[in-house]
Amino acid sequence: MQLFKEAYASLEFGELQEFGNLRLTPIFINEAMPPEGFVGFDELFDQGLVDASELSESGVVGRISVTNKSDSYLVLLDGEALVGAKQNRIVERSMVIGPQSSLSVPVNCVERGRWSYDRRAPASFRKADFAATPSMKMSKATMIKNKLDHSIQSEMWASVDRVAASHDVSSRSDNLGEIFDKSDIVDQYDIEVYLEKMNAHGFVVEGVKHPFIELFCYPRFCISYCKKAVRSWLSESRLASELRISKPEELRTVNWELSEAFGLENAWVPKGDSTGRLIQSKSGQLIHMFWGSMV
Repeated sequence: MQLFKEAYASLEFGELQEFGNLRLTPIFINEAMPPEGFVGFDELFDQGLVDASELSESGVVGRISVTNKSDSYLVLLDGEALVGAKQNRIVERSMVIGPQSSLSVPVNCVERGRWSYDRRAPASFRKADFAATPSMKMSKATMIKNKLDHSIQSEMWASVDRVAASHDVSSRSDNLGEIFDKSDIVDQYDIEVYLEKMNAHGFVVEGVKHPFIELFCYPRFCISYCKKAVRSWLSESRLASELRISKPEELRTVNWELSEAFGLENAWVPKGDSTGRLIQSKSGQLIHMFWGSMV
C-alpha cells in the first residue's frame, strides 16, 4: 500500500529549528475531517478511566493488562513508558484499545533489576515522564518487521545499558527513567516551549543516531509524547550523527504492507530498507506513524 501517495498532499513541513546538535522540522496535517474519539493513556489516567496492571500475581515481562474504562478509543503509543507494578515497561508498538474493554498489551522492560511490586502503587502502572530513545524504537520496529520479536527484550536491555554508559551514570535497577533523571541533560525546557508553540502533528527529527519522522493524529498527542521524548532525543544528540533525511518528501513514495495488529487498528510496516510502523483507525485515518532508516 502506497499510503502517502494520496495523503501526502495534506502534509505541510515547517521551518527547521536547531537546538544544539538536535534539528527539528515541524509537520502539520491539513485535514478537512480529522479523526475523532481517540484519547491517550495519560489523559485517561488523570481521569481515573484506565487501569494497567500485571497479567497475574506472578507477572509476565512481555505483557501487561490494560483496561479502557472510557467510552473513547484508547491509543497506546510506541515507546511511551508505564511505571510501577513489578518493573517499568515501555509500550512495544502503537495500538488502539476499544471503549470499555481490556487487552493484553505487548511491552518491553526498561528496569531489568527489579521484579517486585512498587510500594507507591503496588498493583498498577502509572503514567511516566519519559519515553524510549529513537534507537530503541528503531531497533524494535526493525525486529517486528523482520519477525524477530523474541530478540526485542534483550536489545532493549542492551540499549538501556548504552544510555547509562553514554552519560556515565548508573541505576541499581537498570531503570531507564532513573538514568535520564541522573544524566546531565539540562537544555530541554526551550524545546518543550517550542513544542507547545508549534502545535504540530509531528516532526522530522535529525541529529540523533538514526533520523526519523514521527506523526500523530492530533497535535495534543504530539505535544504530550514529544515532551516525554525530549530527554531521549537530547541523549542521542550528544553523539551528533551527520545522517539526515535528505528529503522528507521521500515519505510520499514509501510502500507499506500489512502487519500484525493487537487492538482495533490497522497496522502497516514499510517495504524495502526503511523501517517503522504505522497504525490507522478501522476507517483508514492516520493515528500514529514512526518511520526512518537504520542505514
